[in-house]
Amino acid sequence: MYRGLLIPLSLVFTKNKQYTAIVISGVGFALAHLVNIVNSPWSIVMLQMLIVFASGLLWGTLYLKTNNLSLTIMLHFLDDLPLFLMKETSELVTPTRPQLISAIMAYLIVVGIIGIITFLQVEGLHLWKLKK
Repeated sequence: MYRGLLIPLSLVFTKNKQYTAIVISGVGFALAHLVNIVNSPWSIVMLQMLIVFASGLLWGTLYLKTNNLSLTIMLHFLDDLPLFLMKETSELVTPTRPQLISAIMAYLIVVGIIGIITFLQVEGLHLWKLKK
């Protein structure tokens, strides 16, 4: 929604200022996570919003660079996957040691996948443009 709808609308309203459109999308994406205040302490939600804002900037930049909404949806899913693997919301606040180790390992794998896919997409497009 934020990349597929808010970025194109923001580009229109900002007269095609890509950075501003990405920031608007990132802020909207972060604000949407305020709903988590129902199940989590305010401090955790604020930290999450900062992380989500940064993720929104990454996904927005990748979307504008590749014009591939499916790619950003897939990467966002992979980014959230370790959290979905934990059983309850309360466990996100105080995970057990095995859950924490599992989450760290899952995030390392996800970051590796995201890094490879992003590199191939961005560099592949860049090399393709040079060949023309």
